[in-house]
Amino acid sequence: MSSFSVPGVGTMTSTGLTTAQMQVLWQSIVLQCLGITPSGPTDASAYSQARIDWPTPGQPAWATTDDIAFVRAVEVPDPYNTAHEIQPNATQGLTFLEQTIYTRVWEIGFVFYGPNSFDRARQLKACLYQDFVHDTLEASNLYLDTVIGTVRRTPELFQNQWWERSGFSARMNEQVTDTLTKQTIQSSEIILEDEAGIITDVTVEL
Repeated sequence: MSSFSVPGVGTMTSTGLTTAQMQVLWQSIVLQCLGITPSGPTDASAYSQARIDWPTPGQPAWATTDDIAFVRAVEVPDPYNTAHEIQPNATQGLTFLEQTIYTRVWEIGFVFYGPNSFDRARQLKACLYQDFVHDTLEASNLYLDTVIGTVRRTPELFQNQWWERSGFSARMNEQVTDTLTKQTIQSSEIILEDEAGIITDVTVEL
């Protein structure tokens, strides 16, 4: 959950995941589907097999014999994410809450390199239909579209070498609730005047 200030309005908190959080979540799922169990959060040998960052010096940056997976999460436009439901809540003292509920649509791209890239991509796709994937995603208000893209083999030419490459993509919906904490009106000033000037100036406390 993230929180930020809306100038002149109030503070907003959101249940929506950031791109980084989304990619870390999917990195964990990919590792489980491939049967890779990290010994800890710093197990580079395990996490390097399912990466969420491209090497900054360039890519590929490994041997043609290495089996490497990449995960990429991007929000995509879709008619489904244009509807927003706004629900004002009861006043809480000097503030009140306004909730906006809507759906974000994500596309998750999976790219595999290595001699076993096609088979590993097919293994992951089959795994996405398992209950533990559904339960993991549901815990973060994420729901996978069961129409998943076809695994495609697309060898890549890099530095005069052909690198085995395969991949596919999947879409999912994220239910997001944005809660905006607004300040209530504390008083209202009522001014009555005629041509001669102010007749009445009353402040009403609310």
